[in-house]
Amino acid sequence: MRNLLLLVLTMIGLAAGVQSAPAASAAPAPMTPWSRCQNGQPATYTATKWVHGSTYLTAAPIALEPGDVVHLSATGTINTGGWSGSHGPAGSNTITWFGSWPHQGGRAYSLYGRFASNGVKFLAANTGCTDPAGYYAGGHDRIDLGINDENLSDNTGGFTVTMRVYRNLVKDGGFERQPNRGVSAPWNVEGPDGKGVDIRLGYANSGGNNAFIRTGSRNWNALTQNVSLKPYTWYRMRVFLRTSPVFGAGYLGVRGAFNGLVERPYGVVNGYQEHTIDFSTGENGTVTVFLGYWAPGTDSWVQMDDFAIYPA
Repeated sequence: MRNLLLLVLTMIGLAAGVQSAPAASAAPAPMTPWSRCQNGQPATYTATKWVHGSTYLTAAPIALEPGDVVHLSATGTINTGGWSGSHGPAGSNTITWFGSWPHQGGRAYSLYGRFASNGVKFLAANTGCTDPAGYYAGGHDRIDLGINDENLSDNTGGFTVTMRVYRNLVKDGGFERQPNRGVSAPWNVEGPDGKGVDIRLGYANSGGNNAFIRTGSRNWNALTQNVSLKPYTWYRMRVFLRTSPVFGAGYLGVRGAFNGLVERPYGVVNGYQEHTIDFSTGENGTVTVFLGYWAPGTDSWVQMDDFAIYPA
């Protein structure tokens, strides 16, 4: 009976797409938009906008995508034209209730933000690192900026707002938005053999999901994604991977339409390890990220998770 139970458990593990993860120390932490913002690393996008003191609402300079982390800061002064005087982006200490103040419960004469998707408002003078999900927003969204004053018409001056957005340029880099075990957009595949997504099976480096390739052939198989980047710009690609004890010739890298850019080999990897590649886009506005291997002709696999591309 015991041997039969072990056989059933082994078959279940094989059906899951990869062998059970070996016992190991805690998985290494991936670099995320949140950690990059917290560590003061360069933002993926930075833009400024002038918000005049008479502004009710105007769109912030960068639209939001799923997974973004935002940092807003502002400088300048508005003069309200009346007894209340001049104020910086944080406004006065008076909290606005009732009346026609645009941001009820906000600071009078302050710069405020509003998520377009749900109307949630917040003080935008210096937000620090902000995850839109904390405001029940996020996804494809927009922040609008305005001045919290019930009489905007007599205001002069304004604020210069700097918006920094930290974004992983690889979409669904952790495979958390894959709808089923097949590989779906924005990911693509190369080669004829088995590929898929382990969903909540305990094989991920972080989160709940990871992708895998598994085959007993001698074919080339890979996962790929086309990523839009700025030409003539340096970036760093990161990915976490691990392999079966028997493995073939693995390669990961970045291809361009105008040149090969960069490719790096890898072999047997016991437990998730981070692999990084620095590259310049050259003429390319779009590149193809790939990770795959030439299989050795016997059962073998690679698991991958937490793809990311950020400014180098």
